[in-house]
Amino acid sequence: RKTNVVQCCDYCEKSGVPYVSANEKKEMNSAMDYILSNEKRKSALINGSLKYKYAQNHLKNYARYLKEHKLLYRGEWVVEMPEINYDLAVSVISRMLKSENRPDAILAVSDVYAAAALHAAKNTGIEIKKDLVIVGFGNIDISRMCIPPITTINQPKYEIGCNACELLIEIIKNPFKTYQNIILDTELIIRET
Repeated sequence: RKTNVVQCCDYCEKSGVPYVSANEKKEMNSAMDYILSNEKRKSALINGSLKYKYAQNHLKNYARYLKEHKLLYRGEWVVEMPEINYDLAVSVISRMLKSENRPDAILAVSDVYAAAALHAAKNTGIEIKKDLVIVGFGNIDISRMCIPPITTINQPKYEIGCNACELLIEIIKNPFKTYQNIILDTELIIRET
């Protein structure tokens, strides 16, 4: 009540406070469509902590996509990571890939997790792209620096920030006007995983 606010990235729809974010349903569809286009039907989700809305939405959109495409949902292939921790992710994903019934695709909600999946696959002798497809989220520098470079969802971080700032300036100028929420598209960056 005392200041002007714009929610950026994660948001609470019920708050009545305008927000700027990425189209989470589209980014999940793009990632999963890519996995299916590589003839992989057993995907794992390496997710963040479910205390965060983005992780809840990723899980919901992942489960929805699997159901709509009649793909198997396996609880042991859905991992909730407590924090973004590369070493922990390598360990968790290595165990998953060493199991008798392992996934043939990994959808990682962070490029750090995707890099960890790449490392785990190499440690277990799994051939990338042939035996395992990996898709990350974020398009941060590590996705280009890995060998091979990681296929990822480019989230429009700069555009989200600019739109949030512009919206905040408009709200400051016109605090009694009703503002529309802004949802921006994402882009699948296809590399070598």
